[in-house]
Amino acid sequence: MKNYIDICEISKENDSEDFYYDRFGLPSIIASDAHNINEIGTKFVWIKADPTFEGLKQIRYEPKERVKIQETNPALGFEKSPFTKIIIEEKVDVFEEEPDNVAFAADTIPLNSGLVSIIGGRGTGKSILIDYISTGLGQKSDHGNFTKSDKVTIERQTSLKDRALSFIISEYPSIPFMYISQSQIKDIVVDTEKFTQNIRQTIGVTEEYSISFDYKEKAERYINEYFGTIKILEADKTDALTKKSNLDKEIKKYNDFVASITSEGNKQKLERYKSDLDMLEGLKSLKDNLIKQRENIVNFENTINLELNKYNERITQLNLVIPLIKAVATTDYIANNVLPIIDKCSYEVQSNIDETKNAFSDYAGDLATLLDNVTAYQKKIIELQDRKRILEETEKKYSNIKQTYFLELGHEIEQSIMEYSRRIESQWEKFTTGRVEYTTEMKQLLADILGENDNLTVSVDIAFNRDKMYDSLLEKLDKRSFSKERLENIINISTLADYIDFIKQTEGKSNVFNDEIRPELRG
Repeated sequence: MKNYIDICEISKENDSEDFYYDRFGLPSIIASDAHNINEIGTKFVWIKADPTFEGLKQIRYEPKERVKIQETNPALGFEKSPFTKIIIEEKVDVFEEEPDNVAFAADTIPLNSGLVSIIGGRGTGKSILIDYISTGLGQKSDHGNFTKSDKVTIERQTSLKDRALSFIISEYPSIPFMYISQSQIKDIVVDTEKFTQNIRQTIGVTEEYSISFDYKEKAERYINEYFGTIKILEADKTDALTKKSNLDKEIKKYNDFVASITSEGNKQKLERYKSDLDMLEGLKSLKDNLIKQRENIVNFENTINLELNKYNERITQLNLVIPLIKAVATTDYIANNVLPIIDKCSYEVQSNIDETKNAFSDYAGDLATLLDNVTAYQKKIIELQDRKRILEETEKKYSNIKQTYFLELGHEIEQSIMEYSRRIESQWEKFTTGRVEYTTEMKQLLADILGENDNLTVSVDIAFNRDKMYDSLLEKLDKRSFSKERLENIINISTLADYIDFIKQTEGKSNVFNDEIRPELRG
């Protein structure tokens, strides 16, 4: 049979395409052979070829790959997100500012969803075309500066069941895409870093691990807060304990003083002191006025009597005499009766004033305003208490920064590294086992590509760049005092684990705020 038959036609539904292929290696197609109208459209054969007689002949060479007898389109059973078309609307120069420039001719290039290779002679533009498109999709190229033309577009389906969307290459569309040029394959295999990067991109982890900006911002903020607390705690070249002791003494002094001047007895003394001052001032003023008035009376008497004597000399021939003024009773009463009483009262008031002064001999200010200043002293007490409270809060914050802040930051960084590692491992597992929606055929193809029996595995190891770490720290230090060798001897960090311990301030390990570098960091 095999010697003279190229294609087997199956007419019965229970005939299997696999039977003829397995036995004779021949392609099988099914014919409708309908005997009534209801049988039309009930039998399906799918042929992967151009709809020509030459396409039909092609199935003789790849019968298993090109013929499927089933109701649904076999292409949809192997889900893809294929590029479907490259459109060059008009002639486009490939490179910028190049004499004798290479150019793409206006053309539309349809792409098969099962495309696996592009065939063509050397120098026909295969690599240039792919490099041009890959550069527009975010890949690096060694070919130089490509032009950015809006006349080159590419169409892509997100699914074989969806309509293709068009993307302008010069707009750098965001499309999942990976391209490795032929010249890069050797470099990638030889270069461990490039090979690792390629594996990560293949499984969907495009970025390398790095300390996130959030962690860097936290570390910077914590360090600034740390030195802010040190500035407060070490102000005036005294420690916090001494500062609090001095504040307590000041607070006690003011409290005792306020309590003393506001006690019932002392309050009465101070209130009486003010009235005694007013009374003493009044008595002094009264005495001065009376003395002056007595002098005025005496002067008045002398002046008037002098004039009266003149008149009496002129009227003596008339046997007349005007009596002279005599104010001695008034002036003597003032001098002998009034002024002594005023002096006595002044003495008593002055004694009361002196007594009050002696009671407040430690106070150098004005006793008359002492009661009025109680509010000011109470405000001073509140101010001192606030300073002590701020000092205690700063001590607590200092302790939290040293014991909690950096410990938590270290845990966060450590956790992010573990999550990154787990993510790569998980993505690799998903990649090797295939997605949930993969068919058995798709999973088998993936296994064939990876090599089922090769035991290909991926392990994650985060490389720690100790030189970069030391260089970064040296940027914050005075290089006249520190060298890289000295810094290495102080903090002794060699591995990623050492670095994490350094951040966490793990007991017995190198410390973020080592006493040898802390003053330099602060400066």
